[in-house]
Amino acid sequence: MTGMYVAKLDRPWLDTSFLFQGFVINNMDIISELRSTCDFVYVDEEKSKIVIPKKFNDHTVTSNIANRTELRRSKKFIYDSVDQQTFKTELPIARALQTDTRAYINDALDDVRLGRSINTNDAKQLVANLAESVVRNPNALLWLSHLKQRDEYTAIHSVNVCILALTFGRNLGLPKNELNQLGLGALLHDIGKMVVPLEILNKPGALTAKEFLALKEHPSFGYDLLKTKNKLPEFLLEVVKYHHERENGSGYPNGLIGRQLNQFTKIVTIVDVYDAITSDRVYHDAINPSVALNKMYTWAPKDFDKNLFNEFIKCLGIYPVGSLVELNTGEVGIVTSSAQNHRLKPTVLLVLDKDKSTYKSNKLINLASSVWRHDPKPREVLRVIENHSYGIDVNKVLVSSMLDNVAN
Repeated sequence: MTGMYVAKLDRPWLDTSFLFQGFVINNMDIISELRSTCDFVYVDEEKSKIVIPKKFNDHTVTSNIANRTELRRSKKFIYDSVDQQTFKTELPIARALQTDTRAYINDALDDVRLGRSINTNDAKQLVANLAESVVRNPNALLWLSHLKQRDEYTAIHSVNVCILALTFGRNLGLPKNELNQLGLGALLHDIGKMVVPLEILNKPGALTAKEFLALKEHPSFGYDLLKTKNKLPEFLLEVVKYHHERENGSGYPNGLIGRQLNQFTKIVTIVDVYDAITSDRVYHDAINPSVALNKMYTWAPKDFDKNLFNEFIKCLGIYPVGSLVELNTGEVGIVTSSAQNHRLKPTVLLVLDKDKSTYKSNKLINLASSVWRHDPKPREVLRVIENHSYGIDVNKVLVSSMLDNVAN
């Protein structure tokens, strides 16, 4: 409606033709452009030149920034893109949840090895708690998902795939019940790996044909294990069985093609690969998250649902959490969070100063802060650099960092 002030879009401003981040709708051409570009927009009532009609009151959203009205052209459930909790406040909560979930997975893996049944009720509650954290602020758990060790890959990978799936699901606007179901499937997706001998899982070199056949049994084993001893819906069990299938039919165990896979399976397939290649493994070093997305983009036509993968890129942003970046000042840091409306200006934990010397204390800066508005040369990301550049161990930095400084 003309006179309304559009404060935010349902997608990054840089992905649209709009020149300004915030504007008044002053003609029907702008309305037509908004309708062709967005599913919904956020309207700032205080900055609008008209009184917001009562018919929009049911969609009012309150945040610590402003009171806004959400205009929807569909009934699709969408989470508020403004984080409900700050990164620093959510971080200790997320850390406790990650620890609890990791302990559960370790116990579940042991249960499988010993032939005991798995308590999926505990898993459901843990996933529900993780989902609540992701809704409040997804960046906290994403940041912690980079805390991983080569020799503990299977357990922490399951937790990380769950975190990534929940974050992706939030971005897609899945309602909470579906978000919880997606997270449960993601958390349990690799439970069948316990049937694979450890010497195969941890082999540093290429697998033989016989060893690879043994590895390919784990999705079906996980499916059978959960199907016979737990009351889980079939579409969730399919996540476990088919997360190694590929869009062109080249995957396993059944060689299914894209249209035969449900959306949850396609989501877990994407995040499973992403976490795998951004993790240190016995047979390869982790690669930078930004580089990982570029590699996966080249694989997408044959491996992933194209539309979903494009949404995954939008979800993580140009500089995904965990990316090692160099600023125009010469400083080097690790991306800790990125707001949807400031994808080019993430929050960065500085590790090295302009002379490439280590900072004595943590320095967390928000490149999108208004503090830099009048700076003649504000800090900006110059480039993404490879993991371990300048001798930086991202995992070590994460372990040692207590994030004592609040971003500007």
